[in-house]
Amino acid sequence: MFAANPELAALRTARMATAIREGAAMITADTGAPDAIGPRIAAAAAAAITMEIVDIEPGAEREQAVAAAMRFLEAGTAAL
Repeated sequence: MFAANPELAALRTARMATAIREGAAMITADTGAPDAIGPRIAAAAAAAITMEIVDIEPGAEREQAVAAAMRFLEAGTAAL
């Protein structure tokens, strides 16, 4: 859907910028990491993961994807 509609893709990207900024602030607060690139990278990764997972039909494959995503994000934020 987004590939076929560039305007819709641009809107999604613009809205994700706000989510990434707010996510980075929450990660900074939760981890005590300085307000630097690390929390922004973690928030951007979480946003990208969300966009990918919503495209997977509910079921075992999505559950596996969510579990893998959580492991990835936990390891990433632990490295901050």
